[in-house]
Amino acid sequence: MRDDQGAPAPGRYEIVVRHHLGPRMLSAFPGLTGTHRDGATVLTGTLQDQKALYAVLAKVEDLGLELLELRRVMPTEEGPR
Repeated sequence: MRDDQGAPAPGRYEIVVRHHLGPRMLSAFPGLTGTHRDGATVLTGTLQDQKALYAVLAKVEDLGLELLELRRVMPTEEGPR
């Protein structure tokens, strides 16, 4: 997605890593919310651009976490169609 000037628009992402991350590990991902699901942690939040996404992925790698899934979450439409 792009904004009006053609720059990448911010996007909401879900990043799933193996194991439950504790508060200390979650603090390595400011701006993202961590929830636990089926033996994994789901990091959810809005990232401003691809550079920010790659920085989060680099942090996942630096911490030795196993990336299970990455997906961009499309905004849901509000109200009836």
